[in-house]
Amino acid sequence: MKELIACHECDLLLPYKALPSGTKACCPRCGYQLYSARNNSLERSLALNITGLLLYIPAMFLPIMSLEMLGQSQFDTVFAGIVTLFAHDIWWAALLVLFCSMLAPLLKKLLLFYVLMGIKHSWSKPPLAKAFTWYQHLDSWAMLEVYMLGVLVSVVKLIDLAAIHFGFGLGCFIALMICAMATSVVLDHHLIWHKLEQVPNQPKASL
Repeated sequence: MKELIACHECDLLLPYKALPSGTKACCPRCGYQLYSARNNSLERSLALNITGLLLYIPAMFLPIMSLEMLGQSQFDTVFAGIVTLFAHDIWWAALLVLFCSMLAPLLKKLLLFYVLMGIKHSWSKPPLAKAFTWYQHLDSWAMLEVYMLGVLVSVVKLIDLAAIHFGFGLGCFIALMICAMATSVVLDHHLIWHKLEQVPNQPKASL
């Protein structure tokens, strides 16, 4: 069964067709742009995803910033912040931050890596399709930008009360966030589903 695309302007249903790189498809009835073919979408998405996976550990576990107040110094990491919330019995906020800032971004990257590698090597189609479905479900739960906004608010509130020094983890976290945003821009969801339609239901037998 062919994948159908609905025009957002006139609701005309059209079959999806793979396009040459750099071209776009428009609705024949109203002229609205339906989708465009991004140059080397799969390769660029895979490169950004691998970069994000490499940045994940330092971004989450290295110090984001340190505070010096009254002769005392304290280093803060993403993981340490979650532990602190648990220690103060704010478990609902700790679980939310744990899922949205650590688990969901990691699961998204692992699922996308599995899907892109599966398409590249023609792995079995059903688990690839299920993995990409889960990737799309998690898309609205990975909130690195919200955590970054919280860091900025904390800096503004504390800058007059303590000496703040930014750590290497902050640079990794910003780079991780940029990789996530770039992946969402580069990744062509229609192309992924089109490629998955071409993947066999059973993996190729190795000779």
